[in-house]
Amino acid sequence: MKSNAGSRNSSIRLFDFLTSMKFALAIVGLIALACAVGTFLPQGAEVAEYLKKNPDAEHCLGWFTRVGLTDVFFSWWFLALLAILSGNLLVCVSRRLFALRRATGLSRLRIAGTTLVHLSLLAIFLGGLIRGLFAERGFIEFREGESTTFFSTETGRIQLPFTVQLVKFAIERYPAKDDAAQPAKDIYPEKLVVSWPERKLSSVLPVAPGAELAVAPKSPQGVTGESFQIRIVRRVPDFMIDMTTREVTSRSDELRNPAILVAVSGLGGATERWLFARYPDFNMPPKGASNALAIPFDMGYEVTVTPGRQAPIKSFQSTLRILKDQTLQCEKTIEVNAPLAYGGYTFYQSGYDEHDLTWTSLQVVRDPGVRVVYLGFALMTIGLLITTYVRANSLGCAQQ
Repeated sequence: MKSNAGSRNSSIRLFDFLTSMKFALAIVGLIALACAVGTFLPQGAEVAEYLKKNPDAEHCLGWFTRVGLTDVFFSWWFLALLAILSGNLLVCVSRRLFALRRATGLSRLRIAGTTLVHLSLLAIFLGGLIRGLFAERGFIEFREGESTTFFSTETGRIQLPFTVQLVKFAIERYPAKDDAAQPAKDIYPEKLVVSWPERKLSSVLPVAPGAELAVAPKSPQGVTGESFQIRIVRRVPDFMIDMTTREVTSRSDELRNPAILVAVSGLGGATERWLFARYPDFNMPPKGASNALAIPFDMGYEVTVTPGRQAPIKSFQSTLRILKDQTLQCEKTIEVNAPLAYGGYTFYQSGYDEHDLTWTSLQVVRDPGVRVVYLGFALMTIGLLITTYVRANSLGCAQQ
């Protein structure tokens, strides 16, 4: 009997210790230390970028990764600390609820205030647990006119329950303050190079709408082959295509994404195709074009850009559309610190490519725990107001 009583007393003492303020403060200290580590060490996707700049740190960071120090806020031990502290707070709240039933007057109001504060902390930690277990983070990368139904993460792709379309991407620059800061006029030497690699022959055609070039390659024996007529039909400095109508327009007068439409005719028929200076391995036919002619030579659109000075970038924006079952759900222009939220997902403006101003990247976050955290903040505000009111009334009664 004494042995059973001793074991029971030991269990009670252990339970009291695990639910005590001292134990809670120790857990809070460990969580604070983990947060400090997560602030100073690179986390998640930052690790790869850090290793590019500091390759000597690979061994050290490898050890940190194995113990979860490079993904602190989503590691199992950090979530375990939050769970333990939540259990401690839950017991504390239960005890205060029992005390609340017996209290009266200002004492009851004071206990209610402190109980709300403890409940708020419990809600905040619970939100953190939900975030660590169920949150999704990733990126979308696309160009104007493109759509996607998924986003990429470090481990793969996650399907979205709707379609995201990039309608337009725009960059705003700071205005030039004086003439010295004005961009210098850019020089764009352009040419169309026609070549037969196997014969080591090439011809150059100046790029101007309407310019023509007749080519008739000779064989190694000096015999002239079939003659072709090449003509520059159209030049677009900043190529953009409407994915719905397939109409080609130019976003600006600057050679950001230069393209030319080339028509080739010969005895076998005629064909047209778009050539791109930035993407020499890619070409495409225009809307309604005929491709009856097989071209026995290569064509390349070359642009040598000598950039002038440009004003610094002030901001960049993406106009997004959310489509579900081919129906428009919403449309919004987002920028840094002004995201789009829909269907539990939040889309943040993330990046751009100054050399391809039709491309952008978005950060995608789905955090089902954020509402629980906001509820915790609301409960904490109410609880602190109540305890402040009770304290003020207690001081007033004491002075009287």
